Amino acid sequence: MQDRSTGVGALSGIVLWTGDCQWGTLLGSTSRTAKPATHSAKLPAAAAVRSRRARGVAGRLKEAAMTEHPNATLIRRGYAAFSAGDVATLTELIAPDAVQHMPGNNRFSGDHRGVQEILTMYGQFAEETQGTFRVELEELYANDDTVVTVYHVTGDRGGEHIDTRHALVFTMRDGRAVDLLDIASDPELVDKFWA
Repeated sequence: MQDRSTGVGALSGIVLWTGDCQWGTLLGSTSRTAKPATHSAKLPAAAAVRSRRARGVAGRLKEAAMTEHPNATLIRRGYAAFSAGDVATLTELIAPDAVQHMPGNNRFSGDHRGVQEILTMYGQFAEETQGTFRVELEELYANDDTVVTVYHVTGDRGGEHIDTRHALVFTMRDGRAVDLLDIASDPELVDKFWA
């Protein structure tokens, strides 16, 4: 699994880790290498105030980058374990009585109850695609009881190719996922792929 998380922001106790956001764009610049303006005696007074604000935002963003919410760390481990087929780690991270809700009208639609049923479904993703099923974590938002992820899916099955995005909403309790809600960006495509 490749993690392209390079941007960070903090908002109302939720730490945002986004794959496409760069420091410069967070500070209002479109440059990928933009840095906050620095104070200069030549700057007009209003520009100097904006410059101090930009340095303050950059400092807060840097602090947020140094720490990640514990639930964000757990879910990152889960994505890495999923990609590696690491059942032991997934069993640690998913509660024994967890439920995963899968959308649509296909072979995986509906509620999958219990960690064993969820892990069986994950194994079937790999089996049905002859090992081509891949997920890449793109965005992750976490707080004390909820984690929201956006991930990119690719795979091949029976002459069909899938290349789409999903959101996965985790409800967390005691360091484990107890409820997982999958939301497809293109439900018809997903249904066709898994038909």
